[in-house]
Amino acid sequence: MINDTRLVVQTKPQSPDAISQTFESFAFELGRLYQICLVHYTDRKSSSSIELYVNGEFIESRSTRPILASAHRHQLKFNLQIDGSSETDNVIPEIISSMIINSTQSREWILLSHSLGPNYSGTYQDPNLISLLDPKTLMKLRLKLRENLEDEEKTSNDLHLLEKAHVDSHKIVLNFHCMNYELMADMVKINIQTMAKSPQPILFRSDKILFYNPISINNTLFSIGGFGIVLRLVAESNTTDHLVNSLQLLFHVLESDPRSLAEFGSKSGYDVLATLLKTKKSLIKMDVLMSILEFIGYNEDSPVDSIIANKLAYCTLISDFEIWQPQRLTGGHIDPASKDTFKFVLFQLSMFGDGSKYHSYNLKKLDDMKIVKRVIQALKYRLVDDDLLPILHDSLLILVRQNPTTDIIKAMSLYVVYALAGDSTTNSKNCGISILDIIVSLICDPIDFISSDAFKQVLKCINAKWLMILLDHDDPKVVKLALQLLLRVLSLLGPRAQRAFNESGGLIMLRKCLSKDWYDNDIMIILLCGAFGVRYSHPDIIEFIQKLPTDSNVVMNGLLLVINGMLETCINDIQDVVDSVADVELNETVLNGINFLGSYAQVLELLLKKDCDFRWITEVMLIVLSLEKIEELGPTIPSISTLTANYRDLLASFFLQKLLGDKPSGRDYIKKIVSHEKDLFSLAVMPSILDHINQSDKSILKDQDVCCSLLRLITVYLQMGQGSLEIIGSILFKVENEEYLAKSTTAFKSCRSQFATSYLTFFVKSTSPHMIRFYCSLLMTYERIICYGLDDLSVLVSILFEDLLSDDDEVSSLSANCLRMIAMDSGLSINKEQGGILSKSTSRNDEELRSLVYSDRGPKDMLSSKTSTELPGRRSSSVLIDTFKDGIQNQHLKRWNLESIAKAIVDVETKKFNRHIQDDKDDLAYYISMYDKIRSRIPVDDLTYGYYLDSTEGRYRMHKKMLRKPILESMIQLDDGSAGDAFADSAPPEMDTSGYEFVSEQTDLSTFQEDKNRKVIRSLYVHDKIVQIYNTTQILGLETFESILIIGLTHFYLAENYFHTADGDIVDINDAPESERDAYVKIIRHSSANDKATSHNTKSWPMDQLISASKRKFLLRDVAIELFFTDGGSVLLTCGNRSLRNSLFGQLSSKITAKYTDEDLEEAMKLASRQKITFMNRGNQDGGKLSSMLFNTFINSTVPPSANASMSKITKKWKRGELSNFYYLMLINTIAGRTTNDLTQYPVFPFVIADYESEELDLDDPATFRDLSKPMGAQTPRRATQYQERYNACAEIAPDLPPAHYGTHYSSAMVVASYLIRLEPFVRSYLIVQDGKFDHADRLFYSMERTWKSASSDNTSDVRELIPEFYYLPEFLVNSNHFDFGTLQDGTPVNDVELPPWAKNDPLIFVQKMRQALESSYVSEHLPDWIDLVFGYKQKGPEAAKALNVFHHLSYAGAIDLDTVEDDRERTVVISTIHNFGQTPLQIFNKPHPKRWKKLPSFHFNPAGLVIPVSTEKDAGCKRNDKMSVRRYSSCNLILNESMVFEQLSQGKITRFELLGEDNLFAVGFDDGSILVYKLTANTLNSITNSQRSSIQYSRIYPTSQNPNCLELQNIDVMRGHSDGIKDMKISHYNGVMVTLSKNGEVILWNLADYDKIRDISMGRERLIGISDEEGYIGTIDDEEWLRLYTINGEMVDRVKLKEGATVVEFSERDKVDNIPWKEVALIAVGFKDGSIEMYELKLGRYWMMSKIGEMRVEGEIAGLQFRLGVSLNGEGEKVGRGYLTADLS
Repeated sequence: MINDTRLVVQTKPQSPDAISQTFESFAFELGRLYQICLVHYTDRKSSSSIELYVNGEFIESRSTRPILASAHRHQLKFNLQIDGSSETDNVIPEIISSMIINSTQSREWILLSHSLGPNYSGTYQDPNLISLLDPKTLMKLRLKLRENLEDEEKTSNDLHLLEKAHVDSHKIVLNFHCMNYELMADMVKINIQTMAKSPQPILFRSDKILFYNPISINNTLFSIGGFGIVLRLVAESNTTDHLVNSLQLLFHVLESDPRSLAEFGSKSGYDVLATLLKTKKSLIKMDVLMSILEFIGYNEDSPVDSIIANKLAYCTLISDFEIWQPQRLTGGHIDPASKDTFKFVLFQLSMFGDGSKYHSYNLKKLDDMKIVKRVIQALKYRLVDDDLLPILHDSLLILVRQNPTTDIIKAMSLYVVYALAGDSTTNSKNCGISILDIIVSLICDPIDFISSDAFKQVLKCINAKWLMILLDHDDPKVVKLALQLLLRVLSLLGPRAQRAFNESGGLIMLRKCLSKDWYDNDIMIILLCGAFGVRYSHPDIIEFIQKLPTDSNVVMNGLLLVINGMLETCINDIQDVVDSVADVELNETVLNGINFLGSYAQVLELLLKKDCDFRWITEVMLIVLSLEKIEELGPTIPSISTLTANYRDLLASFFLQKLLGDKPSGRDYIKKIVSHEKDLFSLAVMPSILDHINQSDKSILKDQDVCCSLLRLITVYLQMGQGSLEIIGSILFKVENEEYLAKSTTAFKSCRSQFATSYLTFFVKSTSPHMIRFYCSLLMTYERIICYGLDDLSVLVSILFEDLLSDDDEVSSLSANCLRMIAMDSGLSINKEQGGILSKSTSRNDEELRSLVYSDRGPKDMLSSKTSTELPGRRSSSVLIDTFKDGIQNQHLKRWNLESIAKAIVDVETKKFNRHIQDDKDDLAYYISMYDKIRSRIPVDDLTYGYYLDSTEGRYRMHKKMLRKPILESMIQLDDGSAGDAFADSAPPEMDTSGYEFVSEQTDLSTFQEDKNRKVIRSLYVHDKIVQIYNTTQILGLETFESILIIGLTHFYLAENYFHTADGDIVDINDAPESERDAYVKIIRHSSANDKATSHNTKSWPMDQLISASKRKFLLRDVAIELFFTDGGSVLLTCGNRSLRNSLFGQLSSKITAKYTDEDLEEAMKLASRQKITFMNRGNQDGGKLSSMLFNTFINSTVPPSANASMSKITKKWKRGELSNFYYLMLINTIAGRTTNDLTQYPVFPFVIADYESEELDLDDPATFRDLSKPMGAQTPRRATQYQERYNACAEIAPDLPPAHYGTHYSSAMVVASYLIRLEPFVRSYLIVQDGKFDHADRLFYSMERTWKSASSDNTSDVRELIPEFYYLPEFLVNSNHFDFGTLQDGTPVNDVELPPWAKNDPLIFVQKMRQALESSYVSEHLPDWIDLVFGYKQKGPEAAKALNVFHHLSYAGAIDLDTVEDDRERTVVISTIHNFGQTPLQIFNKPHPKRWKKLPSFHFNPAGLVIPVSTEKDAGCKRNDKMSVRRYSSCNLILNESMVFEQLSQGKITRFELLGEDNLFAVGFDDGSILVYKLTANTLNSITNSQRSSIQYSRIYPTSQNPNCLELQNIDVMRGHSDGIKDMKISHYNGVMVTLSKNGEVILWNLADYDKIRDISMGRERLIGISDEEGYIGTIDDEEWLRLYTINGEMVDRVKLKEGATVVEFSERDKVDNIPWKEVALIAVGFKDGSIEMYELKLGRYWMMSKIGEMRVEGEIAGLQFRLGVSLNGEGEKVGRGYLTADLS
């Protein structure tokens, strides 16, 4: 009871043992709905507890004595009472449901039971209750569960906990719900059943309690269209408010109705909605976005609580950025509102990924939907403007940082190249930079990722060549970002990667790429940071130097070389300016260069203090030389001069430190430098070193090691031909005069010798007086060093003699003094000739000495030795610089073909982009068609329908079923300027990337090469795989569809307009190599409407449905195969050659597991596959032509015994009368290769009636029939004579051509198409023949009488026979689609076919009369004659000529082997003739066809012999077959396989259910008029394709004791059309239809192939229905007791008035599958309440009539009937028909 808003539990209030517990912690409030759950459990024998849960929340626990100990044994009675004071009278508790459970119950189950919501009224026994929850509710439940559970191990798999949450039905004491009860006086009856089957509890109620049974609007909405209606509201929205309201309604429906949610998923609802939203871009504002985000899980009031509860909706609606693309206004400006909306779309990524407290979960979901790749695709579509890039950047960085997988990094890196190198737009460039910055921020993040193995894998994705492409970019931003990334990657990957980078030429490429960017100091700073291994933080040079730790060392020396490269380019650019510009100092390049060189000078000072790499210091010396070169060749630039001096001083200081240091390693370092680069060192360093020493006190020379090292350097310096003799001489002089220790060393002697030699060399070359005076003075100063350094003084003396004779007095005087000084040194060795003169020099003055020298010997003789002196080698600085550059250029460059690699990436990314565009277009077309289909299945009256003949065949190979298709224009119209169209016409460039090293380094080949099977993978079912692919052509009427047949693991697929190339690619048929396509199909393709094919429709069949694969012929070539399936479908395929066909046949035959139930059809299929074509012109040398003589030989050939049908079981059955004439003709057509899939070889049936004028048809009069022994051309003597004369004339006029009687054929594509012109899809074939238009009305098939006369007598060009439809399909005679065929010459419009008078203008009567004639005794007797003409021994040969039965020779199989015709033109003519003229069936009888027995068994129904067993067993609530059983459990639940309860069927009550075949399918009807089709399966993914998978919300099912195999119900489809609850459902398996009856009397026929409505059968007064399984007749009984009979296509045949009280109507069915020709058209049994059973037969006299043929009675009310026909033996041993009727009593 409820007392003062408090819940009170009392037991036996008047008893002394009464228990009363009041839950004080909880009080009811006004205006709230409550779900109450009481959990009672026993702690001890005498103690128990009651826990109160309100709306899933624990409230209070009360201890008490056990009160429900024997609840399961007795019927419990409950009193509901409300008491209270006046203060609480206004508080009216509103209780939705109440439960009492007599057992402990888990917290997760309590939460789950509440989360099921107020609409759930089940038993909680469904093993998959969570499937009833929408994603958002499920997420809330999981979050709540995590908050309440403390065990971390449990929360790691909360879904598993929920799956296991279960309540034992025995423990549910009370389960009351406001939607599932009945009021009975003062009591309430609860309708919810329990598994325990214990007595239902009784509720007693007081007057204060009001019970009401709410009706959910969801049920009503679902029954009339469900979500489809709301989608239509979305499609028709024309304002933003309207759109928002429609979306909110849709989301409410999906959240509150599990049925709608399941159907929405199965129909790709989210994708359809996304497509609709793209048509509403002008209406999309922030309110639309927030509505969708709220549905997904975004919390606008508290964003931190946002969670992606509906991943599928987010993936489809939010991450499809095209929906949210900002729109342009009329003036071209962006709409601010739509831009703000798009901005928030980008922002919400960061909100879910970082701002939410559930960000870890959100990030995982975002990663699952590949959000980063979706963003990249949006960038390719140019959907993000530049000003939105910062938001996108920040959001994307958050996503990538949380999960930097290799796939993501690869996708981003490839896009960067695509955007920067491929797309020339500024927006794309900025997008590329933004994505690159994300990668840089990720890799260069201060957080240490090195310990993460996953991150190391990411680093490997950053390929060096990819980076080099970016470093070669002309935008400094790109270069700097790429450089940071490269250096960080090299740093993280370690020394091994750095060495590999260097060895592969990476540094050289880096130097080449960055040299152009020398003017950017930031790049130099980045390189310096990388060289020292410190993080780049955007400092300037001074800041870098200041912050660099003093103990830091260079870790990547190669980067310093890169800077050197920049310096070289800088200097070269300055040099170019100097060479070409007048005002050098103000030039921008020069100023920038000076700034750059000055900055580097600061760095150089720092670097020279570190351990310097040999190569780097070498290049620095070159830089110094390059700077000097500018000064040498151009005007003096003070700044350059200063920088040059500065660089020289820094170098000199560096080497002096090495030279003067205490450690010998420094001098060894110098030695190494000099040994490798003598010239360079001499030019760049030694002058400064010598200057420095010269300016010092030379005390350093005291140190022997230092001095010796210096002397060696000087020696090398001199050897290189360098100068500075004065300074060097002073050094040598110092060493010698100061008696330093080095004086005695070899180093000193070598240096002195080289000095003397160099001196002599320069002296010899001196010509100017000034230089001579200098060298003479130098000799006078350092006479001992020079003279003692020379091995031979003769050259020196000779030079002095020459200079003594100089005209320059000063030169002459100095020379004389030098000679005297040499003469005075007694230690010198001089030759005698020169010594004689020198000895006299000391005593003579200058003039005397000149005279002596001149007189003693002429200058010419004395100086002969001077000319033979050779100069030492010397290279200029320019030569050194050029030589070094040549050394570093073109090293490894061939391996770094960046331009080609970049082009390869761009090409592949473009291909991928174009592939996405094509996929988007395909998806768009698919979802538009899906919406149109959804729209067309909403039961409204404003749609117009056309009808077409179903391609599936039923009993006796008949195609009876007419299906409807809506005639509507799509409501979805996309803007022409959609983003995808911008690239729609860009053809993917052809580029072979397999040879590039980049491919193997950067990513797998699959990333670059388009998946060869991608185009069709999307159409495959999930988990299926491609086993084999065949190129085929589907033949459909006269249309040809080149297709690929895919053999999978579980299905067959036929994908139109694709081709499998020789190299394994699947391409569009228009892109296929012509040389590989079927040349024969190509010829006939040009005449069809399918020449330029674009659609890619895909059909599929489960492999276990393949029942037969039969070899067939096409164009009289043995290259075709026809596949038949258990659902009645078939497909005719032709292959390029016989070998390929045989391979396909072998593959398919091995996979056939299904079996025919019709053994006669199975036999026919086997015989058909044995048919062979024997070519009589093999080896003929006439180019494939068929001579008359050869033809005569050919037509005399016999049929191979394996194909002879004379002795087949089929023929024997027909002879015995066990097959009808109709079915026998169908079977022999099948054996002869005739098929309804190809109009050129359509089944042939005979004209049997010759009377189309009489009022009544007399089938006992032979004159009624045509002469079956003669072809149509010989039905009259006059025509026979004409055709014989034509035959003779042909033989005479053209003796080289085989003669023929006829110029046309009795069966051709034109004949068949003209007969079926009123039917879809055959009208398309007719229009193909007629070039897209109808022929003149007078030439159409419009009159049976005229057609007979034309074919039999009047028209010599017409010898047509009939087709099977004349004998079973009245609909082909009616223009139901209202085609405009024009008017006859007399003005009469052509509409329906004019029927003979005896048909009473009723197509059904006409067809039945034709059928009666076909089955008549006359035809049975003479039918063998006609078979001999068409299929037998009179088909060709002498018998054919005698019978006037010879047609054009090319109509016969084997007349010509097309493969041997070499001339293309002739082949085209032959193929066109075969295709258009007609094809004679294959000959299957080579002797006269046997006659039928004269005495045939009688197969007719005799009511007198009817046996009526009575069944009283009642199991009406159960349906079962070999695979499953379905039983009603309660009004809204079912038990499957006697163990599993499924409750997710509906919020409404189940009124009827029926099994659909053997594939675990069943249909369930509800009280709202809807019918749901379900499939019991262990894997719902097996029933969906890969393209649909993203649209399906899939949840894993865990095994339980009730459901160990993890079975679940998959919602297959919803059938709508009834306006009231479903009362009955009946199925015709042969015809694939179901007829349903609603409580208000509506009868609807449904197609079970696609669960679509075919038509209404009645107008709403029927109360009983039945359907004939074989014939498809439908019987109804209305409320006035009229029994009506309809055809399967809804035409009423007849009606009869019954007595009152009919309870059941049932048609007769075969006891087993046989083809016995029963005489009766239809037999009907009707049961009544009084136990009587009446039998009716449908008969055709002048008109249709249902006649009562019998009545019998049993005791009891008839509840059901089973009416079977079978065959038994009579007393004479003859087969006779017998009926069996079983009555079920209620």
